[in-house]
Order: sequence, then C-alpha cells, then structure tokens
Amino acid sequence: MFEVGKTYEITFLETGDNYEGKSSTYETRQYFDCIAVDGTLVKLRTPLSTAEDKEIFGDDDFSEELLVNTASMFFHSAKLIDK
Repeated sequence: MFEVGKTYEITFLETGDNYEGKSSTYETRQYFDCIAVDGTLVKLRTPLSTAEDKEIFGDDDFSEELLVNTASMFFHSAKLIDK
C-alpha cells in the first residue's frame, strides 16, 4: 500500500474530551512522506520545509518523524497525493 518517497494524506482516529467535557473520538489528517516500510509498520516524515519556509525560518528543518502501525485501530486511512 505504501511506497517509499511518496506523499500521503494520513487520517488517524484520536480520542479526547469535547467542549462538554465528554470523551469523544475524532479524525485528524496530515500530510507525510513515506521513508520506510516494514510489514504493517510505516515510517513517515512531515514534508521538508518549502523554499518559502526557508526564506522565513532559515535552514532549520522542523520536520518530524513518526512510526505508524497500520494495523492499529487508530490508523484510519491513507490517500496518495499526486505532486
């Protein structure tokens, strides 16, 4: 399903309290670059800074890496992003 070097929109399920203080489940989405795949484990990285970001922040790279188990009940879906 995942291919190293491709960008995906990943949807995760998260839990937390809503505005009434009640526990709820919600979806969050974020873009990630796939950097490694091993079975159901996928290593993802937030996309590297754009030229515009580098103009503002300099050469600092604020990207983060994340290891995701796609068999987890909190992994919802991944959508390939065409660039």
